[in-house]
Amino acid sequence: MRGRRCLVSMSVALFALVAIGCSKKEKEESSEPAAAEPAKAAPAAEKAAEPAGFGTVTGTVAFSGKAPEAAEIPRKSDPVCAAKPMKSNEVIVNANATLKDVMVRISPGTVKGKFAAPSDLVQVKQQDCMYQPRLQGAVSGQIVQVENDDKTMHNVHTYRGQETILNQGQPAGSPAIKKDSIASEAAVLKFKCDVHPWMEGYLVVTDHPFFQTTGADGSFKLDKVPAGKYTVEAWHSKYGLKTAQVTVEPNKSAEAKFSYDGTEKAQ
Repeated sequence: MRGRRCLVSMSVALFALVAIGCSKKEKEESSEPAAAEPAKAAPAAEKAAEPAGFGTVTGTVAFSGKAPEAAEIPRKSDPVCAAKPMKSNEVIVNANATLKDVMVRISPGTVKGKFAAPSDLVQVKQQDCMYQPRLQGAVSGQIVQVENDDKTMHNVHTYRGQETILNQGQPAGSPAIKKDSIASEAAVLKFKCDVHPWMEGYLVVTDHPFFQTTGADGSFKLDKVPAGKYTVEAWHSKYGLKTAQVTVEPNKSAEAKFSYDGTEKAQ
């Protein structure tokens, strides 16, 4: 009996040791950091917008009609002006049947972004009793400087539509008129001289730099135009406005062609 009790006691003790060992192992296992859950795949980042890129718009302004004869300007009312006879420069048809002094530009208000006005002055000269150049462009906010190179009195009268935005006398030898308010917004500005009624010039103001005046070959090239679809305008002081649609693609050249036949009238 006594031996049986010892055997039972030993069995109980052995069972207790096994239990303690299992408990300790479970405790050690539970003290280890839990296995990390598989990381969830991060949501795919949105594809960064690719740069729009820039392209070029080129073309010509043709003239298919009969070139009008340039009439001599009656300038005898002022001896200084009369000393140099001049003919009308309202319509100049080039030797290659293209038209000079046409403003070609991307329609204002259609190019995304803001464009700072260049620091260069827009020079409007009164020379030989004529406005020189007859037509030019400016970026909104650009400073306009008007000079009198003649030895006679001029009066600078500038209109935006029917509104007078500058009306100032400029005697011979007087300082240049410098204004930061003339080209304040996109518009076609007309320069007149109240002393010499034949004097006429134009300044086309645009809210971006993508414009050019045609010269002796009637061509134009608008560089670094942001890619996109645009309306291109061609404007002549006598023959008015024409438009063309273009799609500008990165590193490519889009073409816009215009043609006047001499029967158009400016609005």
